[in-house]
Formats: sequence, structure tokens, C-alpha cells
Amino acid sequence: MRLRNLWLVAVLLPFSGCKALTVAPGLEANATKMPVQRVDRKTMAFGSYDVTDVRRGVTVGGGGGIAGVKGEQDQRRFSFTLRNDAASYVVNCKRKGSSVSVGDFAVDSDEAVHCDLADGDAPWSIMLAGDRKGEVRGHLQQGDRKVAISPAHGGPFGPRGYYIREDEELAAVDVGRKSKTVWVRDDLEPKFALALAATCTALLLYDNGTSG
Repeated sequence: MRLRNLWLVAVLLPFSGCKALTVAPGLEANATKMPVQRVDRKTMAFGSYDVTDVRRGVTVGGGGGIAGVKGEQDQRRFSFTLRNDAASYVVNCKRKGSSVSVGDFAVDSDEAVHCDLADGDAPWSIMLAGDRKGEVRGHLQQGDRKVAISPAHGGPFGPRGYYIREDEELAAVDVGRKSKTVWVRDDLEPKFALALAATCTALLLYDNGTSG
């Protein structure tokens, strides 16, 4: 029976995370569906948005242990520039992670990501926090204004997409392994739409960095 269960896991594993993201009817009716096109390692595009100067960074860290209990910490910086017409954001992000294990068993882990969106005007920032279940939540913030970021679907293999909401769904990003797609409402103020698109890009690069 145990071998049979292992066989089922081996068969189903390649198909996990392949489910397409479903967005709210209001977003689907008022947004352009923009498949992500990767030009090369430092460039990609979706819709009218161009992502350039992508730097994925290298994960560095270390750890130590005592009496069979081991702790580790790591961090990675990544950055990019997002352009749409004449407007642009330079986005700099830093991810920090930590974990605790006893023997071969992980007992705790968490991570945090902070991104700054710079363009010379009032800055936006992105804050994300993840837990050992693989769920990542956070917000896009400018002053007292916060726009929520939540996982689209979870499960044992982690979220494969994210919703970005204020009073309603404003944007979404599908970070599936086979294809990646971004939605941003068409009726938003252009600079706010650019900040949402930058958030979707940061989520794409974050998810790429943690899932391979």
C-alpha cells in the first residue's frame, strides 16, 4: 500500500501547480489578459509593459547547530526596471529567509520580502511575508494606503498566483510553471496601474527565485 501511494505521488507531482488562475469577473471584464513573454534572462514583457535590467541575485547565507537543532538564514537581492510609455519604476527588492530543523525534519521556516519602487515621486513599497506552508501574503503601500496581496491558490506545493485587491480585485498574476500571465485593470490612473504591474513583476521574480 505504501509503495502504491508513492507511485501516485510520483505520477501526480509533475501536474501540480498547472491549474490556470481564475480571476474575478470584474477584473476579467475590465482588464487586458497579458501573457508574459521572456525575451532573455534580463528582459521580459507583458502587454505594453517592458521589464529590463533584471538582476536575479545570488542567495547567500549560513547557519549553525547544537544538540541536533540547526538554524539557517539566507538572503537574496533582485531588481528590475519596468516601463510603460514614458513612465517607469526602478524596483529594488531584498528577500530574507530563516529555518529551523531537528535532524532531517524542518520544524519552522519563514521569509520576508521588501521592495522599493522609485521614480522620483511619492514612493511605493511592497511587503511580503511567507510561512512554512508556502503561503505568501503582503501589501503594496504608499503612505497610509495599503493594497492587499494574497495567494490565489495554495496546497502542499505553494501558491501559483496572487490577487491584488483594494475594495475590489485590481490586478492578478499567474506564476504557473507552464505559462505566466498578468492582469491589470484598464480603468486605473496610469501611475497606479504601473505600480500594480511592478508588483506583479516582483511576484514573478520572487516566485522564480524560490521555486526554481
